[in-house]
Amino acid sequence: MLLLAQTPLPETVNSFLTLLVQENCSCIVNIDSITENNATVGVCFPDDSKVYKNGIFTLRGSDMERGVYMTKRSIKIQSSGIPDQTKTIPLLHFTDWNTHISTPNSARNFLLFIKDVESVAKENNRTGPILVHCMDAASKCGLFSVVATLMETIAAEREVSVTNVVRKVKLRRRSAIQFKEQFQFCHDCVLEYTQGFDNCADRDSV
Repeated sequence: MLLLAQTPLPETVNSFLTLLVQENCSCIVNIDSITENNATVGVCFPDDSKVYKNGIFTLRGSDMERGVYMTKRSIKIQSSGIPDQTKTIPLLHFTDWNTHISTPNSARNFLLFIKDVESVAKENNRTGPILVHCMDAASKCGLFSVVATLMETIAAEREVSVTNVVRKVKLRRRSAIQFKEQFQFCHDCVLEYTQGFDNCADRDSV
């Protein structure tokens, strides 16, 4: 299950963290090109063993692992409002998407990233939703949701309608898939997936 959210702003960090804990999220997916160094984004996830506090929440980040198309680290979240409540949640950041372009740079890397997210979310018997965030909670999150659903449907049914999947996602998130380029990118991902990607991906590494 995917939970789409807006990248936390300075004034919404506490609400974002509350959502993360209350929904027992299994993984955090950041697909923004904008980083927390930007003044419009709320500081939320410390890295390199640093500690960040916000209200009842204390967060400690792990060292960052850098790959070809993503970075990976884990965030330990402790809440003083819930006794003995400490969660460690993996955070994956997709880095192969330029700020002012409506689609990722590579369909293959995007598919690989989605497989990485699914694999990490299932580790240690995690069962909560995957929280995916971008600045408007729709344009990039929506594309991630559509492509992830396309992959899941092809794997289960060996066929899929891009139009139907896009329509279903847009029923929940109207602003998803706003551009013709994004719709075409969904087709590119299906083509990449059906041309042996699933078998080849098992041998790839970040």
